[in-house]
Amino acid sequence: MNAPVAYLSRDEWLAQVGEKTGEHREARAQSLERRAYDLRREHVDRVVARHAYAAASMGLGAEDLSPAEVRETAWREVEEQEVGKWQFQRAAGQRGRIDSVTACAKDGVMQVGCSGCGEQRHFMRTCGSGLLCSQCRTRRNRRTRERFRRSRGVALRRVRQRGLLVGFSRWSEKLLTFTVPHRQGSIPLSPERRVELLRAAWKRTLRDLNRLVFTPASRARGVEVHWYAAQEWTPGEDGLGHPHVHVWVLCPWLDRAWLVERWTAAIAAEGHVWEEGETAILDVRAAKGRNGKTDDSVADELIKYLTKDLEETKSEHGRNRLVDPDVYARMYQLYDGARRCQGSKGFVALAEENVAPSSCCSCGACGFDVKFVRSDDPSYDDALAGVAFTRSSNEERRGRLKIPIVAA
Repeated sequence: MNAPVAYLSRDEWLAQVGEKTGEHREARAQSLERRAYDLRREHVDRVVARHAYAAASMGLGAEDLSPAEVRETAWREVEEQEVGKWQFQRAAGQRGRIDSVTACAKDGVMQVGCSGCGEQRHFMRTCGSGLLCSQCRTRRNRRTRERFRRSRGVALRRVRQRGLLVGFSRWSEKLLTFTVPHRQGSIPLSPERRVELLRAAWKRTLRDLNRLVFTPASRARGVEVHWYAAQEWTPGEDGLGHPHVHVWVLCPWLDRAWLVERWTAAIAAEGHVWEEGETAILDVRAAKGRNGKTDDSVADELIKYLTKDLEETKSEHGRNRLVDPDVYARMYQLYDGARRCQGSKGFVALAEENVAPSSCCSCGACGFDVKFVRSDDPSYDDALAGVAFTRSSNEERRGRLKIPIVAA
């Protein structure tokens, strides 16, 4: 079993993960910088080509710019328009990832003010790295849970209006869990192979579900079949990783035997050789929330798979231990920049139909004035106190959400 041999503090663990992912992050940064320079050269080439076309079509006078002067002017435009700025910022973020995670929510407060009425809101400056920062992962999951809850409410309302939640051929909510094998015969699969196998097999299975189940059901009933999938990674029993996909789906009856057959075939199509009589592991169950109820807590049951601390696992003494930095660094490289959540077409956009319109403040004519208050600023304490006030205000604003119509 590949498990950590000693307890590490989170700072020590983060430093080791940072060292092991340094080469990967530098490669990502250089790739982003190359893209930024390509965008700049493309901009300059377009300007030069337009000038050459105009010169060939209408002729050049003595007062016109030479090709060298045109190119020089185009490069000045690149600097003024900040072409490639996003890529350069992302590259800097890759190189400074570990430092930003260490300083997350410690080095300052973002003060967002309305230029219309002067109302101010305060937010902690965060790193936004969900793979390395548990605080940012919790914030992201909170937003994901709320968005999923609202989208699910609209999807259920539409299906219920069609009368599809009752009767012999009724639609229902289901939670599916797709798992890949950890061994090829007696040989353990590497963490990279497990994740790659899961992604490729899930893509094949989703294609089969859309073509053979979801699309026919949507056409027959005149309402879309919706689903939402979340990829999870846990250390697993051998410490090399247990990747799997949790899927919420609102659709007609699904044949579990058919699902197992398709999932087994999808894994085999990616090069895995099954032992005689061996099949893939697939869990299918009715979607239930807390206390077995079909209510809004279904959102918590699905999104909780993303809220687990990816970095920690139980030790033999029952205490949490940080995952082996070497294994986690390899997992980080696999998931860095990859999308771990996806939904059916239009599902996420349904959330916009389930929220009451509101402005950012009371004046209704909002413009934004953003200021960063650092920890050494004299007004930092006041800004920090404003963070708590902003959180309570946001809780009140959540009360404006429309209540989703769910199945009885």
